[in-house]
Amino acid sequence: ITRGNQPRSAGASGHRQGWSPFCNRLIYLKDKSILSSLLGEHYYEDESYLYVVDQSRRLLYHPDPGRVGEVVGANVVIDAIIRGENGRQRVVNSRGVDMLAGFALVPATGWGIVAQRPFDATLAGLNDLTWKVVRNTLPLGALTLIFIWWFTRLISRPLWQLADGAQHMDREGTADKLRNVRSWYHEALQIKRAMLVGIGLVNTKIGRLNRDVQTDPLTGVLNRRGLDAVLDEWRAEARPFAAIALDIDHFKRVNDTFGHDAGDSVLRNLSLTIQSCAREADIVCRLGGEEFLLLLLPSTSAASAAVVAERLRRAAAQDLVDPVGRITISLGVAALPEHGADAGMVLRMADEMLYEAKNGGRNRVVVAG
Repeated sequence: ITRGNQPRSAGASGHRQGWSPFCNRLIYLKDKSILSSLLGEHYYEDESYLYVVDQSRRLLYHPDPGRVGEVVGANVVIDAIIRGENGRQRVVNSRGVDMLAGFALVPATGWGIVAQRPFDATLAGLNDLTWKVVRNTLPLGALTLIFIWWFTRLISRPLWQLADGAQHMDREGTADKLRNVRSWYHEALQIKRAMLVGIGLVNTKIGRLNRDVQTDPLTGVLNRRGLDAVLDEWRAEARPFAAIALDIDHFKRVNDTFGHDAGDSVLRNLSLTIQSCAREADIVCRLGGEEFLLLLLPSTSAASAAVVAERLRRAAAQDLVDPVGRITISLGVAALPEHGADAGMVLRMADEMLYEAKNGGRNRVVVAG
């Protein structure tokens, strides 16, 4: 620091001609000094540096000694300093380098201190830091993603199984598959329980509908559709059986004399009589009108079926149905494979034997020869 009474043209000492008049003193930072050494330490290889400027836009310090004393033209950072502001700004320096500048005003002197660093150099450090963070967190991130995938699969697996069961509720064994689903959390367990209840209700309704479709509403025994279902199953199993075809003698006379309500009572009573004479696994069907058909289980010969038919004829003749009284029935017997190669032939043969019994005087049993 030199006093203001020194000559204005200090030539060799580095003062420039044309400086503004000094008030009390001239701040001189061009020559080597402690302050110059301290500030100059910030001039790094990446071209970051500090400079000091006063309120008249004159450089009081710059890493390039040749620029000390230079009056800087338009510069957004120096404009902000003159306005008394502190802050940061992205600027392009006199060499055309894109820089990041931080600046602060020294209130006591009115000087502005500016630190500038190349924009690319600043981002290079950030990029390196970013890559280091990525490299360090990548293994943990991969493990986290694997855990999330595994845990998500663990959660979604019972839901997927339940959804698959919901799509195939009509398939046999769906309820058993749903019971085997491991519903390890509350929501899946509740869905599983609701679906099992739903399947139970659906199966109950389907079973009831099937029974209604295959059951004669008057007598409660199987109808023609139910008979066909049984025969299809027995054909698939190649199951032999004996058939008894029966018919109520003079049933039209009963309807004409006592009315259809009395006729319905006769049919219901005969149905109960047939079921009481049949074995537990025997199949009783009403084919239509007054005609009934009794199907016997495998390994039942025509002779054994004839015994059952005779027992049934006697039981029917002994029943009293109010107001009709006693009725009689005629029966025809045939067996598979004794009297036919398939179920259809056996049923036709039993029906032919029935008509032989009716033509032969009724109230009798005729067995195919």
